[in-house]
Amino acid sequence: MSDKKEKIVILGYGWVGQANALALVRMGYEVFYYDVVTPKKNYPEYEAIYEKVKSLSKSLEKEGPDTWYFVCVGDRVSTDGIQDISLIVTALDSIREAKGRIILRSTVLPQYLNKLNFDYYLPEFLHELKAVEECLQPPHLIIGKRNPGLPDPGFLTVWRARSRKVFDGTPHQASYIKYLSNVWNALRIAFVNEWGDAMIHQGGLSSSETQEAINFLFEKKSYLRYGKSFGGHCLPKDSLAFA
Repeated sequence: MSDKKEKIVILGYGWVGQANALALVRMGYEVFYYDVVTPKKNYPEYEAIYEKVKSLSKSLEKEGPDTWYFVCVGDRVSTDGIQDISLIVTALDSIREAKGRIILRSTVLPQYLNKLNFDYYLPEFLHELKAVEECLQPPHLIIGKRNPGLPDPGFLTVWRARSRKVFDGTPHQASYIKYLSNVWNALRIAFVNEWGDAMIHQGGLSSSETQEAINFLFEKKSYLRYGKSFGGHCLPKDSLAFA
């Protein structure tokens, strides 16, 4: 079971922050959050668990050597692909004097990581409809450690045991894996849609005939189905930023 001495403070209580908070409460942890704005509850089916996550008036309110800070603040990407991580930097600066450890769960390009203060980089690969469940049992767990000799906290040991596969490496490797996943998924969706359009406009096939042919080869797998472009919070901005 988890080490109940560990307190969890979530900085940035949006989609990612809430999914982590709700999952960690279900794992038996005492969880708090700090955000500069009043958050909207993104997972209403977990109403009872939300009540167990307490709001803080400042980020270091529960400071101590057994406190683990999860930085889940979002990045912003301009139309010309420039990533803005100023909000992430501000969040990290607010806990610079912390005695506890820091886990970065925000999306950050590899070239910016050396400028940031954290102990672990754990990029997230969550799907909004099942994000809490994927926090509880990660399909895969990517761990980028600044100090390879740092002992893992209890919750990370649990995640390791529950994950189908685990990658241990550097923060830069973790960041490249995150971007490889999102850019590759965006590329697959775009390619299949372009191919399907060619089948319709050049080959004279109907939409249903096109879907049938593509589904035969790709077996209706995620990101390989014709007819729906990619959207959401991550694929468009991450592809643009990496490019």
